Amino acid sequence: MNKPTTTDVPRWVARPRWIQPTEEDPSRDGVEVSHRDDVFVFFVASFPEAERVRLIGTFTGWENHSLVMDRAPNGTWFTTVPLAPGRYEYAYLVDDQWRLDPASPQVSHRFGPRVNECVA
Repeated sequence: MNKPTTTDVPRWVARPRWIQPTEEDPSRDGVEVSHRDDVFVFFVASFPEAERVRLIGTFTGWENHSLVMDRAPNGTWFTTVPLAPGRYEYAYLVDDQWRLDPASPQVSHRFGPRVNECVA
């Protein structure tokens, strides 16, 4: 069996899914409740040398509320984020250094640096 390479891994995947809250248990046992129109976006990037990777973007207030990503044994980092349909800019903080995923679309950010872009 061939070992997957980083080019075999999608950079972000959007798939519709929602969780219906109940009045008795609005948190659904710790699972974040999303709105019916939200799309769960799976972010994945390969930074095998990294000790810590955080996802930042227009949906987190940039560095104000970064999302800590999980590490797979092969050095791929991933997280899932519920987002309303739309366009989003994002980047990664890899060991506190601003990094982009070169395999994902990039755009100029209004404040200067280039950022990655995804559509949910």
